[in-house]
Amino acid sequence: MAVSSTKLTFMAFPQRWEGSTMSVSVLVLPHEDPLAPFAVNLPPGVTAPSFATASLDLQAMLIDSLDMMPRPADVSHTVALTTTPPPDAKNLFKELAKSFKITKPSNVINPASAGTYIQKYLPRSYRNSFAFSRPRTPFAKTDDSYHCEMRSKRAVPPPVHSTDDVSWGKVFALSLRQPVLSRRLGFIYDVEVSVPAGVFHDGGWLYVTLTPTSDLYPQVLAQPDIIKLYAARVPALSNDRPLFAAVQFPVSDAPVPGNYDPIFIEAEEYDDGFAKIVHSMQPASANLLLEPEDAHEGLAPTRDFGIRLGWDDEQLLIWQNRQMTLDPDIGDRLDAPMGVFNYRVDVRDHVDMSAPGATDTGWNSQTKVQGDLTLNGIDLGQIRRELGIEVGPTQLDGQKDGVFWLPMYYTQWTGTSLVLKDAKAAKLGGTDDLVHKQMTPVDDQNVALRYGKRYDFRVRFADTTGGGPRESDVPFNGGSAPVGTVHFKRYLPPKLARVTEVRPEGEVPPTPPTSYQISRPLLGYPSLVYTGLDNAYNLLLADLPNAMAEKRETGYSDPDVVEVQIDVAVKAPEMDTFASKSGRESYYHLFTTHRSFPDDLTQAIALNVEYHDAPVINFGDEPDLGDLPLTTAGSPLRLPTGRDLRIQMTAVCRQDDTLAYFGGQTARYSKPVKLYARADSRDERALFVNQIPAREFQSLLLQPDPPPTPNLAFAMRIAGQAFETPANLMQRLADQLELGTTGLTLFGRPGVRVVFGCSKGLRHTLAPDHGSITFAAKADLTRQWITVINLEVRRDWSWDALDQTGFVITQDGAHEVGRVEWQDIVSITALDGPDRSYTRVVFFDTVDPKAFSGPFPEPQDIAYTVTPAFKTAPANMDPPKQLEMTVPVADPPAQVPQIVSAGLALSPYERTDDYSATEDRRRVLWIEFAEPVHNAADDYFAFVKAYAPDPILLVGDEPVPDPPEKIPYLPPELIRVITSGQSDDRAGLSAWQRLIPATEVSPRHFIVPLPPGLNADSDELFGFFVYELCVGHARVWSTAQGRYGRPIRLTGVQHPAPALACTADRNEEAVVMSAPYAEPVYDGRSLLPSQPHTELWGVLYTQVVQADGADHRNILLGERKLYRNRKDWSKFNQLHAATAYAVCSWSADEISASLDGMGMPDDAPLSVLAVELYQNYQPVEQPLASDLGTERIYRVSRLQPVPAKC
Repeated sequence: MAVSSTKLTFMAFPQRWEGSTMSVSVLVLPHEDPLAPFAVNLPPGVTAPSFATASLDLQAMLIDSLDMMPRPADVSHTVALTTTPPPDAKNLFKELAKSFKITKPSNVINPASAGTYIQKYLPRSYRNSFAFSRPRTPFAKTDDSYHCEMRSKRAVPPPVHSTDDVSWGKVFALSLRQPVLSRRLGFIYDVEVSVPAGVFHDGGWLYVTLTPTSDLYPQVLAQPDIIKLYAARVPALSNDRPLFAAVQFPVSDAPVPGNYDPIFIEAEEYDDGFAKIVHSMQPASANLLLEPEDAHEGLAPTRDFGIRLGWDDEQLLIWQNRQMTLDPDIGDRLDAPMGVFNYRVDVRDHVDMSAPGATDTGWNSQTKVQGDLTLNGIDLGQIRRELGIEVGPTQLDGQKDGVFWLPMYYTQWTGTSLVLKDAKAAKLGGTDDLVHKQMTPVDDQNVALRYGKRYDFRVRFADTTGGGPRESDVPFNGGSAPVGTVHFKRYLPPKLARVTEVRPEGEVPPTPPTSYQISRPLLGYPSLVYTGLDNAYNLLLADLPNAMAEKRETGYSDPDVVEVQIDVAVKAPEMDTFASKSGRESYYHLFTTHRSFPDDLTQAIALNVEYHDAPVINFGDEPDLGDLPLTTAGSPLRLPTGRDLRIQMTAVCRQDDTLAYFGGQTARYSKPVKLYARADSRDERALFVNQIPAREFQSLLLQPDPPPTPNLAFAMRIAGQAFETPANLMQRLADQLELGTTGLTLFGRPGVRVVFGCSKGLRHTLAPDHGSITFAAKADLTRQWITVINLEVRRDWSWDALDQTGFVITQDGAHEVGRVEWQDIVSITALDGPDRSYTRVVFFDTVDPKAFSGPFPEPQDIAYTVTPAFKTAPANMDPPKQLEMTVPVADPPAQVPQIVSAGLALSPYERTDDYSATEDRRRVLWIEFAEPVHNAADDYFAFVKAYAPDPILLVGDEPVPDPPEKIPYLPPELIRVITSGQSDDRAGLSAWQRLIPATEVSPRHFIVPLPPGLNADSDELFGFFVYELCVGHARVWSTAQGRYGRPIRLTGVQHPAPALACTADRNEEAVVMSAPYAEPVYDGRSLLPSQPHTELWGVLYTQVVQADGADHRNILLGERKLYRNRKDWSKFNQLHAATAYAVCSWSADEISASLDGMGMPDDAPLSVLAVELYQNYQPVEQPLASDLGTERIYRVSRLQPVPAKC
């Protein structure tokens, strides 16, 4: 541990220049024990006094030029100084030795550390005070490094705590903070230096040293380096002025290492002792790191911090770093001690210096004190002087080295002394017994700090001896911003209004309150004083006993508060924050009203409350609240029932549009007092919106989705839906119920609040908010009736009269099938453009179509009861909601047809009386089943699947392709919707043909009607049909998809062919007859070959009367084959669409010969008929005569009379 050879330091601090006399304060500072003999290099046996007992004779050394650094060789004049040794220095040093634990060595050389330095953040108030461009030193910061350091939570070594062990050097430093004590200890001498004329005409140097006759001089003479002399730079002097030595310069004949150019500038700039850049600000946030421009990022202040002050930030940073850091040019500290020890702040009411006649006066020091000073019982005398504000750095991690930081601001003025504790605050806080009362402030109340006023500040420097410019002095050198001005405003919001019935957050009183007593909030110290209220301190003092009893700070009614703002909100479902006043809480803002406080600050407002049943409240429109009566300025507070209410009462200060008094409009408003209330509703009638029954109650039958086959994709392309997704089961369900869907989940459409419920008949999962429902599988939704109760609750979303049970759903008036639980939360989807005037309640249940009571399916009657579960039953309410409907049969018949036999049924044979003509006989196809239809409400049904012409009638090498088979068209009923009161729509009944019961024959015989679109003469009857036969519901209400049972397939079905028609004509020469061939058709065109595969034969008859005369008979005259007219064959292709006829004739001579042979007259009546035969492989000559039976007869025409012979 190195010890310095220097034992004594002399510094000269000029104070004033008046005439030819310079007032100087001399600092004489020992480095070691002041009570030990100052024996340095003295011969043995020679005694030496201690510093405490030494009598020092001083002389001022004047150098009349600034051309060189101060050197003894350049001294131009020596002036003896008159000093008086302190009489009781030794006793005082002894008392100090008793008061401190002085164990550490003194005069130890502490080497500078490269990693130890001081930084400072330059706040905006400093940078905005002058033309700031960039920092003068790298240790000055304008970024967020200081803020980051303050917020840092990094791991640091444990802090190094100080102990009671000190050195004499630290005791000397503490003593210097009290100039009266320092003078009594012999550290400071105040002298007057008579300066010869012209010495400092151009400036110079002044330092002080010992005279040859002084004590301790022999020691100095023996070892000159035990004394360190520092000189003060003296400016050019003419007129009277204050002087100040901001920097001390070493006195040495040898060259002093280091660059002193910037120090010369500093010494000159600050030789008047005034700060050059004074800046101030008023905190607008509780976070003191935030500057006014960023105050909105922090919380409002909870107490008033007054006005924060700073000055010469960069210069102070440079000075302090010079004392502790290495000068890179010399590798050691630069020997230029800082002469500034502390600072004195003056304040005044703002003066506009640009105004005519304005003077730089009216300053009032905030550092003046007075009192009786003692040290361990030794009277040091009365003190009445200025102390100072010290500015020192802080190591944020509590270490002795590393990075230190200067504070953003150096002090803050709260309207009281800046160097003593506020005795009034201590008194009101009950801690006045802890305040050291040796000194009291002087004139600290001359300038009253009040909201709305502007104040000027300046800063005077004080040197180590306590000297510096006086309060009455004015700056000699000026500066960039020597006066800082601030408009002191109220940023402190009012405290909470005082309201009766205040309960903990969220607690609702058991009985709805009917009135409130509202008083102004309390305002404490010093803010109440800042308002300018008369006798503010005494009013606070009078509240001290009550405050201590209530364990709160003292306060009095805030005089700035003139009214209370009452914001009424109702509890909203969770997640719905968009209609709140802040946009961040689940409360709907209802309305805002104001009530003015009485002029008497101690009087309260009496606020009455009324409760009204309001089914639907219109939020967001205060002039129209829907069913809730409006609250006016003179009316009671009108609140809705059946809801959780929050009443916020905010104290509001007087109007200040120009913000001359308040720091912002937000400072006029207190935090709200939150009161909670609830009143049960009395009338809950008309709970549901009146909807058509078809919307309230539906039963749905869903069909499974068609499989995604290429056919489906092709069909969609044909329909122009190539780029669309096939409608699926969930989408059909959602569209029908006006819901949204994704996957297996249903939810409300945007803006609509939906609360879902479901019975256990459907596997499902409800979202926590019950705003969506997810089914387990699509298959659970098919093959059964899904009954849906869809009600709209005619209450806004804030209505909360139901308990969590919500609505109880019972079936048949007793059996509970489920509940729709009323959740205090709403889904995000509902908040997209919400309509908060109603809530949809959707409940799902199932009905099994096979759960019929009888042996056969039948329509089912369904009845539900919806009962609301109120928290407290209202006096007036509707009966439970009744919902009823009948659903059709959806279960197909189980019976499957079994055919026993089939055949043709013919109508009775009819002829004329003379037997000259007969009628065509009607023929139909009949089928006999093994069983009659089991269910009396059912019938047998048939469907034509396909048709093809008779291959016998076709050309063998021109086959018809396999005909496509049709399927019966039934309404797909992908979703079948049944509503209350719906009638039988006979869905799908026309898709199949009902067989005609032949009840006269047996219950098992049925006639098959002709296929749709055909009649008895249709050429398609020359072909074969493919049929499907099934049992279907015929006389009961059924769905289309549930109407028909499992079919059987029947191929090769042929209906009776069309009747053969023939015509006969007669002339003088012959009787001519014609008949058409059986013409096969397919797909609308004729397939008749050019050589038909059937033969037509004509038969000629004559009628005679029986021998007994009872009846007529026909006698065969002859048969003849009919041929096609050969002249038409060449035009066959052109005549292909025309019916092909064959012709034959009998000549008149042939007929006469035949009649004569039978003995009949020539005019005997004649008739003809045609017979169509299938061609045989072996043709015969007379198929209707001798060869009858060898060829199959296809059809025979009716007997047609031949016109009579004229």
